[in-house]
Amino acid sequence: MRRLLLTATLFSTFAFAQTPKDVRAVAKQGPSAIPTVAQYLNSASVDTRVEAIKQLINLGGKDIIDPLIRGTHDSDPEVQIRATDGLVNYYLPGYLRTGLGSSLIRAGASVKARFSV
Repeated sequence: MRRLLLTATLFSTFAFAQTPKDVRAVAKQGPSAIPTVAQYLNSASVDTRVEAIKQLINLGGKDIIDPLIRGTHDSDPEVQIRATDGLVNYYLPGYLRTGLGSSLIRAGASVKARFSV
């Protein structure tokens, strides 16, 4: 009965619109929220999946490894790159400041700066 109730609760939570804001709100609960944040990797929204990867990396710990590995198999290249960077950062702390994902952020900021008034 508990399993059925838990499944129904999770389904109802993820049946509604999932936004990056939702992921950030859940992640504020700390490391105990890792399984819930990992569920956002199933979202249809690329932005939500990217935010889930970011929050998993921020939460840290050994429990993020399996969700990050799942993220490397995502259909979106940005999710794959961020998940890979997160895995490398787990084994080589500080990598995120110099990895491929950081160059994506810098390039994105550069493009925005050129088009802003």
